[in-house]
Amino acid sequence: MTEEIRDEIARYGPIAFERFMELALYGAEGFYTRAHGGSAGRRGDFITSPEVGPLFGAVLARYLDAEWERIGRPREFTVVDAGAGPGTLARSVLAARPACGDVLRYVAVEVSEPQRLRHPDGVESTSTMPSDVFDGVVIANELLDNLPFRLAVFDQGWREAFVDVDAGGRFVEGLSAPLDPPPAYLPVPAQFGARAPLITRAAAFVDQARRLVRTGSVLAFDYGTPITAMLAGRPYRDWLRTYRGNARGEHYLRAVGDQDITIDVPIDQLPEPDAVRSQSQFLQRWGIDELVAEGKRIWDEQAARPGLEAMMMRSRVSEAEALLDPAGLGGFLVAEWRSEARPAAAKRGGVPTGKQELIELSDEVWQRLWDRFAGLTDDEYFWEPAPGCWTIRRRSDGVWISDGALPPPEPAPFTTIAWRLWHVIDLYGENRAPRWLDVPSQGDAIGLDDPDGSPPATAVDALALLERAHQRWDLHLALVSDEQLARPIGPVGGPYAERSRSGYVLHMLDEFIHHSAEIALLRDLWRWQHPIDQDPLVERTIRGDVGVLAEIRDHSDRSPSEFLQIAAAYSRWDTVAALVRDGVSPDTGGRTPLHSAAIVGALDIVQLLVDHGADIDARDPQFDATPLTWARFTDREQVAAWLEAHGAT
Repeated sequence: MTEEIRDEIARYGPIAFERFMELALYGAEGFYTRAHGGSAGRRGDFITSPEVGPLFGAVLARYLDAEWERIGRPREFTVVDAGAGPGTLARSVLAARPACGDVLRYVAVEVSEPQRLRHPDGVESTSTMPSDVFDGVVIANELLDNLPFRLAVFDQGWREAFVDVDAGGRFVEGLSAPLDPPPAYLPVPAQFGARAPLITRAAAFVDQARRLVRTGSVLAFDYGTPITAMLAGRPYRDWLRTYRGNARGEHYLRAVGDQDITIDVPIDQLPEPDAVRSQSQFLQRWGIDELVAEGKRIWDEQAARPGLEAMMMRSRVSEAEALLDPAGLGGFLVAEWRSEARPAAAKRGGVPTGKQELIELSDEVWQRLWDRFAGLTDDEYFWEPAPGCWTIRRRSDGVWISDGALPPPEPAPFTTIAWRLWHVIDLYGENRAPRWLDVPSQGDAIGLDDPDGSPPATAVDALALLERAHQRWDLHLALVSDEQLARPIGPVGGPYAERSRSGYVLHMLDEFIHHSAEIALLRDLWRWQHPIDQDPLVERTIRGDVGVLAEIRDHSDRSPSEFLQIAAAYSRWDTVAALVRDGVSPDTGGRTPLHSAAIVGALDIVQLLVDHGADIDARDPQFDATPLTWARFTDREQVAAWLEAHGAT
């Protein structure tokens, strides 16, 4: 089963790990494509959520109905099940009889011909994704972790892993020259031997799926982690795994073609999702608890003479336990990309008070906060912008504690990112949410309400704890009903007893928003007190040093036009003017300096650039917009009038 790989290495030399994985899983005799190849199920090589039982598909059917309603009940509603395997999910979704069933077109995409032969009636079975756009949903259940990826290894810099054959005929690993520059999501420096996946194919799949969906969503369930740096900090065997026969397999270079290869998917390398939740949060949001309660009721009614329906209803309890287990399937991440931006609260007619509106707003707040933590280092985490900051610190006995006082002094000390992040963790993870919302507490408290808890000593640990705390908040919000939200908090709220629970949720979202804004500002201050670019001449250009002009031509491998483009992007107009007057061509390609000047209304620079030969109708490749288009869009009336007078279109 390895001859195809060996032949390619013999012909072309060492192959990238990405190509090795592609052949091992999807080659002529690959794990998934050969006869009697890998499959999901209790008698297969691994168990995914649909194989636990039909409950997962029943919950997903509720989600599909909600999407069908959200996009206006189209006459044809397409569901693309990418990586459908033997069609287990399709069976359970169709068996749930969703409301959209009469207009449902279910497309099961599976590369394995033996698996496609097992697809149920009522679905379109195919080996490739559709080519035409549609209204509906793309589902990728445990697909992204199986798409071939490049493997980066840290050895005096990040290098790419390649696979070769040694003298004994065994597959061995070699490394490329250092990646220059390394991808931004790889931490630098890293521990010697650290590894991380580069999931360009998974990102490309999500892009393709999003382009296919005219209205609707893309939904991915998978092993996952929020940021790549977390994987780089863990032993690679924790997140780069092999499976066969429902058990962990051997090293990925052994038993090639006989075992699955899979990873934890780093979400930060994918297009930015509209929402990321744990699987347990997703399932609870879409009614798994109601389906389990229904199952218990039907079983109780028919227990004396149970039929098939009653037995299936009874199994929902054990299925739910497996699907919601935070240490197992419940801990999977669910990423969702919607084809339309969600309406803001103001467009909905006022302040949101309903459960769905509050959940959507909470998701937006969380995503904005989480995105601002990418690349957080320990140095930045503990940075004290002013003397005497409140922070977290280690006592002489080794225990980490947080500075603070109740009530705080006036004026309150300035605080570090570490202190603020611990405060946000506490807000998300405290016990107040279940008490004030009157819902069952989900797991133990995280933060100050945890008697054994202490502030995280590293940025990576803090982000991991923040994610757990947010999941707890999300679970509590998912459990509350619209009726409960409309009620007063009650005596448990003390002086806030008469306020509504929806008002409490809005208060908490305000807390998250203003603390995330403070953290974002600190991150910006930190970044701009350190070099933005490794090239000192680029750094000086970014910061508006006109004196860089004298050195650009003689001491840089970059073209002068690149420096002109950089200066314009940062609105360093004195530098732009000096470069143009020195003879640097204003036609830089891409978004030109003329585009940048038109956007901000810098009329004198617009005139200077055109006088020195700038293409007045150059098109911005990202938006296919001319300088005149941008001037009109940003209401720069003087610039627009001048460009029109000089022949711009």
